[in-house]
Amino acid sequence: MRRFILETLLYIFLLVVILIGYDYGQFIEKMNGKEVYFSLRQSKTKHYRKKIMIGDSVGHQLFPSAQDNDTVAYMACNQAVTMAGMYFLLQNYIETNRDSLPKEAILLCTPDALHNDLDIYSFQYFLKPFKQSEYGKWTTPLLRERIHDVRLWWASELPFVRTSNFTTTYCLSHADYIQVSPLSAEYIIKMDSLLTANNIAFVMRSVPLKDIYQEKIDGALQASLQAGELPEHIYQPYIQSVSYMPSSAYVDHCHFTYEVLDTISRQQF
Repeated sequence: MRRFILETLLYIFLLVVILIGYDYGQFIEKMNGKEVYFSLRQSKTKHYRKKIMIGDSVGHQLFPSAQDNDTVAYMACNQAVTMAGMYFLLQNYIETNRDSLPKEAILLCTPDALHNDLDIYSFQYFLKPFKQSEYGKWTTPLLRERIHDVRLWWASELPFVRTSNFTTTYCLSHADYIQVSPLSAEYIIKMDSLLTANNIAFVMRSVPLKDIYQEKIDGALQASLQAGELPEHIYQPYIQSVSYMPSSAYVDHCHFTYEVLDTISRQQF
């Protein structure tokens, strides 16, 4: 009887190990936000590229992280990873490619991405891929406080949760700001410091925006600049890069139609 129990327990243990291994090996394709995992893979790949491209989902439309390129490391994914997630990608890339660093890193995103202060998508798109057990060393007190406000945040590292589309519902409070959230500001400044320390030029650029929002966006960006939400040497070039396209070029408030996407020159970025 004892032998039967031990063999049964051993069988269950091995079955769990096999299932976890299979789950981890197969889960990316079925995940909401698989582009984040493609970006993570790029960030941990040893190869020389002249540029790094990080950014939100519109940046990902232009430079898909699932594709490879001889000169640019594509690591744009979506705004739900927050600027903290984008900073983690940069840290990964620099640690992996310490002996062959790029010359430039470009943050390509809409102004909405600057607004993110952790949101209702953070459990799925940020906490799962950027596990605190791995990225806690780069987590600031502000980010940790925001993470702990996410319902069941600790469950994001459980194997069968992390490799599924299970998420939690929650509502996070927000600080008072115009355009750039405190979390975004903190990690963009950290990006600038990290890249400067490694002799990598840092540029923030905007993707083309929908023209019906021009008055609102221009006003918010100028007010944000005057309020000092980001250092001027980082923020002013970003604001100057803002351009607009007709509403017919978009399928929603910010993403391009497939037809227009093929006509946009990537060289401008």
